[in-house]
Amino acid sequence: VLNSTMQLFKTSGTIENKFTKAKAAMMGAKSAEAVELYSELHSLTKKNLRSSLGLAEAYTQNGQNDKAEALIIESLKGDVKSPIAALLQIKVHINKKQYDEASAAAIALLSPMIESPFYHVRVLNTFVEGKSLEHAEEVCRDAIGKKFKLPEFWNSLSRLLFQKARYGDSLLSLQSSVEEFGPTAELMNIKGACLRKENRLGEALEAYEMALKLSPMDARVYFNMAVCCISKKIISDAEKHLELCIKITPDFPGAQQKLEEVRKFLGTAA
Repeated sequence: VLNSTMQLFKTSGTIENKFTKAKAAMMGAKSAEAVELYSELHSLTKKNLRSSLGLAEAYTQNGQNDKAEALIIESLKGDVKSPIAALLQIKVHINKKQYDEASAAAIALLSPMIESPFYHVRVLNTFVEGKSLEHAEEVCRDAIGKKFKLPEFWNSLSRLLFQKARYGDSLLSLQSSVEEFGPTAELMNIKGACLRKENRLGEALEAYEMALKLSPMDARVYFNMAVCCISKKIISDAEKHLELCIKITPDFPGAQQKLEEVRKFLGTAA
């Protein structure tokens, strides 16, 4: 009995160690290694739910969507209602560009979720990563409708509406977030971008200045302020903002080129 107990302990320890390695491989984007480890675990654990879903996630990361889907469907059979399996199913649908199916799976998962926003956040991130903006917006609105007290939903909705060029709606959403949770640098940056798109340049600069008060070392804000100043024909200010942007983040995309253009216009190019 003692020998059997020790063997079981060693096997259990080995399995947990493999799960740890498999998870680390996933987090390190070593997809093939993760598939290999989870495949071994799938056999060692007699295809239990944990190893099945781990292998399905590894398959998804490795682009083997059909294999992932087969495992997920198997995991969802019977009475097992695993939210993790449902999340993976949504991800597989998105990877296969089956957006209607992904939306249906999201509704089925999230509809009964009224106590905690945890899975709304996970589904939202899945849709955002998959660049499915319409469905990401639906998740935000469902979470807001359920009165989950997380600024993430309002903030994400503001970003999504901006990306869809619905600047007025984005401004309304971020104003609601500010009233409920207070201003953040990210929100003020989005507000400035919306106002600039609406050609309300003075208000846009005020929003950017507020963003810098909240986060003085944000290179994005300096770059956006420079663009706004160029639109207002305040070129000398644009030069200062671009210099600060590059000082904070030397390889900020497009900043060096724009600074050279500004200096050429001002006649200050080296």
